[in-house]
Amino acid sequence: MLAADGWWLVRSRATARETPRAAIAETASQASSLTSTKATFTTQVAGVTTMFGRVREQLRPRRVTLTMTEVDGADRFPVSELVTDTTVYLRIPALAGPVGRPWLGVPLTELTADPAMAGLYQTAAIPTLDAALVGTASTVRAAGTQLLDGLQTRRYVGVIDPATALRELSRPARQLLAPELAGATGELRFVVWIDGHHDLRKFQAYALLRGQMVVTTVVVTAVNSRVHISVPATGLVAAAPASGPSAS
Repeated sequence: MLAADGWWLVRSRATARETPRAAIAETASQASSLTSTKATFTTQVAGVTTMFGRVREQLRPRRVTLTMTEVDGADRFPVSELVTDTTVYLRIPALAGPVGRPWLGVPLTELTADPAMAGLYQTAAIPTLDAALVGTASTVRAAGTQLLDGLQTRRYVGVIDPATALRELSRPARQLLAPELAGATGELRFVVWIDGHHDLRKFQAYALLRGQMVVTTVVVTAVNSRVHISVPATGLVAAAPASGPSAS
């Protein structure tokens, strides 16, 4: 116990000497070396929860599953999403009959071209993308410490310019985040919680999208745990309609 306490004291003193920008830069860099993440997320629009769910992320190759519930008043719609570096796959039970197959496949190039579809694709809930996005912040400052489920974290708040983020993000991250970044009005505000290993543990983003304030909260529950994700077989995937899918 004394050894662990001593390690934490040394680590916390070293972290305390870091500038906020150095801390988030290290978090963004380290995220690319992870093997996996698991998280929960909630999306609110104008103060009302519109989507919540769980995220499992495999980094090599990048494959992400999001098991979600879309909320529309008193109605609930299950939505499954699988994201790769080239395609977003959607599974919406209400659409299985009309399209004839359980999954819809949307190439990232089409997703990028239509920011209005960003409300359905919850790519901002992917932890390593959030870490990369925070790494492009135009301003950032320290905002104290906080325990998250018993884990000591440092809290930072800052601002992201969408145009700058689109220039600085890697190509795969840019393609996945482009719909929300391109659809945002003005700057994005964020709060991020980072642990002593520079792993992102919680992320909260505030963005004005299509005239409404959208708040996305992501809580990381595990890093580098065993995650294996397979893409749907070709015969189970239909091309998305040109106008974009809708769950309602």
